[in-house]
Amino acid sequence: MAILCTSLVLVLPGITMRFIDEIIAKDRPDLILSTAALGIRAIFIRQLLLTLRIYQTNSPEINFTHLVRVDLYDKLQHLPVKWFDSNLSREIRSRVADDVPAMDHVIIATPD
Repeated sequence: MAILCTSLVLVLPGITMRFIDEIIAKDRPDLILSTAALGIRAIFIRQLLLTLRIYQTNSPEINFTHLVRVDLYDKLQHLPVKWFDSNLSREIRSRVADDVPAMDHVIIATPD
């Protein structure tokens, strides 16, 4: 998908070249609409592929973060009340709010 998105970037310089070399230089206004439509289609397809690629890349990361949060919440629910008496609520909130995204970043961003 990345290669196809990159190759679609090359369509726009080709369209610009066609506008200059054929439409303007040879005075062919009948080619304006078809050339512009080709450029618009290339931009639309590229944006669609980029959106799909981002969704495909981020979906596992979001699911992983959700599973970690659910597991952490389940663990917190089963801790004894005495544990909550000895730990400050702001520290517990900080761990849940800050440590999960940090761990997610380390696991997802670390190369094999």
